[in-house]
Amino acid sequence: MTPSPTVTVFPPENDPDIDSALERFLPYPAAQTLNIRAIMVSTIDGASVASSGTSGELGGPIDTNIFALHRRQTEAVIAGLSTALTEGYGPIEFSANEIATRAHRGLPPTADLVLTIHQLDNEKLSDILASPLTTTDDTNDDQSESVHRDNDSDNHSSEEIQHRGSVIILTDRSASEASTFSKNRTTLRNHGINVDVLDELDGTHIRQWLSNRYSVVDCEGGPRFLGSLISSRAIDEVILTIHPGVQAGNAPRIAYGTSDGTDEDAKTITGAPTGGELLAIGYDQDGAVFLRYGLRNEHT
Repeated sequence: MTPSPTVTVFPPENDPDIDSALERFLPYPAAQTLNIRAIMVSTIDGASVASSGTSGELGGPIDTNIFALHRRQTEAVIAGLSTALTEGYGPIEFSANEIATRAHRGLPPTADLVLTIHQLDNEKLSDILASPLTTTDDTNDDQSESVHRDNDSDNHSSEEIQHRGSVIILTDRSASEASTFSKNRTTLRNHGINVDVLDELDGTHIRQWLSNRYSVVDCEGGPRFLGSLISSRAIDEVILTIHPGVQAGNAPRIAYGTSDGTDEDAKTITGAPTGGELLAIGYDQDGAVFLRYGLRNEHT
């Protein structure tokens, strides 16, 4: 018999029990083989981004806290590079207190940021160099700022940041054959970013690369990247915030395939359904609902 899901009613943001409530909904995972957890936010009618084009406006205080806890529990965050640039990502950073908590849970002091891109051309290189992802030539990898889902950089205002993780870009063999690849790769290395080349940039190869390095990995999208991982059965768990509002418009859903929904091919329904088990459900006084599902894949 399937166990009943954990049900959590979240108190106000300033309630002293908020941390324990968050961990009831999202407990620290046990040590095991690779577990990839995707965290996303959606409106009631399925929009994964606000009218601004980012997801930050859809999350409230509890969603922000779940997002931060999600990162504290992980060894690496993986996302598509376009999402990282749009959302203003930088290297993952932790305070001394967070590092102590991670150590108590058997986690390393830092978490890496792993980003994927199919082409590392000069235009994309310029976007990366202009973003918070890079460090300057005369600094080390620990100097960049991190931006969280709500673009709130005051998350550690009362504590000095002690550690920031590495930034790694994954691409594939076809991208590495471009004439500018070697030069661009060297430029990124000089700015604190390593580039690894996979045979193919699909869910199977990405999962294998991750499994050789990490046990717990958080996937933060975007929708196209998450869709590619789901289609490869690479995701083990989905954590979803339902924002209490509707948006209409043409915003993407939290995961979709190769089509962007604007052409004739998009009318064809593709993708084989994957069963999910409801592990936890929560809600707050503002009407947001929080869901955590385990996916039944071959490796789970």
